[in-house]
Amino acid sequence: MLTNLKKVRLEQKLSQKRISELVGISESYYCQLETGVRRMSLPIAQKIAVVLGQSMDDLFMSSSFAECRENDSGLDDRSDLSAR
Repeated sequence: MLTNLKKVRLEQKLSQKRISELVGISESYYCQLETGVRRMSLPIAQKIAVVLGQSMDDLFMSSSFAECRENDSGLDDRSDLSAR
């Protein structure tokens, strides 16, 4: 999860300082969020996603969970359960 955060930040050539300025938090707090020392609130996560131009899912969901979600998206039509 947090590896995505760092990866996207580096891909966009943004420093921790710059993101923290754009989000409105201290650089040390952002660093703690990115390294997993502190947990972020939903409002901060939303601001970070906006600053990085990413969806919350893409930025914070693990890639293995995202793959499972994509694979399961059309497997089960709940409306057919009454026929069973």
